[in-house]
Amino acid sequence: MLNKIRNIEPGSDYRKAGKFKGFENATRLIESSLINISDSKQLSPALKFLAKNNWKLINLKFNNNENLLLTLKIGDYEFTTLIDVLNFSNIENLSYDITVQFDDDEKKIKYQAKFISHITYSEDTPDFSNINLTPLETLFERYVSLNIYTELNQTDSSLIKSLVIDIKKELEILFDYINEIFLTFICKLTQLPKIEKFGSENYSEQSVTLIQIKYFTD
Repeated sequence: MLNKIRNIEPGSDYRKAGKFKGFENATRLIESSLINISDSKQLSPALKFLAKNNWKLINLKFNNNENLLLTLKIGDYEFTTLIDVLNFSNIENLSYDITVQFDDDEKKIKYQAKFISHITYSEDTPDFSNINLTPLETLFERYVSLNIYTELNQTDSSLIKSLVIDIKKELEILFDYINEIFLTFICKLTQLPKIEKFGSENYSEQSVTLIQIKYFTD
């Protein structure tokens, strides 16, 4: 399974990275959990968690002394996000780039949507074996049916909202699941404790927002 990882580049300056909240010896945690992630024994619990739930690790890369660029895949969809590991316990939302590819005659066309998802708190134990990707299928099918071949973003507010207006609840359920997958993976990878409470006083009614959707060809 390690062959599926495209890029693992531990940052060489993690010994100077600062402190993780909740840990007295942050330097030791960083050295033991992040510097050595190329060791299969270190990755094993996180990879087993993904495999059990039909996810794959596609990309894992430290961008700097704080942020971890992570791409996971399930079905035809790749999810990429940037996680502030040093402030892991205070994360309030995650931004995802979601990519899917369709074959169109002789061309391979990729579609990408960017979402911001607020991390919500649930006392229920998540069912990681049950995921419904239908809301994403609906979103991309609607975008393809527009035949406009251009990027939509927040300046096209009416049009971009129309793509998700009647599937908001389904998207919220889906992204609650996705957030749990990513955060649990990070916990198992870094040995950070599980976040016992998600959410904040700044929580808004719109917990999932479509920021952008576009297409591109190889």
